[in-house]
Amino acid sequence: MEIVRLCERRVRLATEMLKTLTSELSLGALSHDADRLTLLLFENVESSTLDPTVVAEFFRLLTMECRRAAEESVRLSEGNVSAA
Repeated sequence: MEIVRLCERRVRLATEMLKTLTSELSLGALSHDADRLTLLLFENVESSTLDPTVVAEFFRLLTMECRRAAEESVRLSEGNVSAA
């Protein structure tokens, strides 16, 4: 369960990062800011015991989920701001 908790934490941090990118450092479109977030989140992790292909795929999937969740959160908060 620790891995799930860490993944959830990474998603929360990605959401905070995307909110900062869109509010203070925006490239003008949420999709462009999300692309930049993806580049910032993806890392090439090396392991001496795990299959590097599996590790790379895990981080690719985790990065895509972080991007999806962060974009959804920003879109929802932007919708709440414009509705207020």
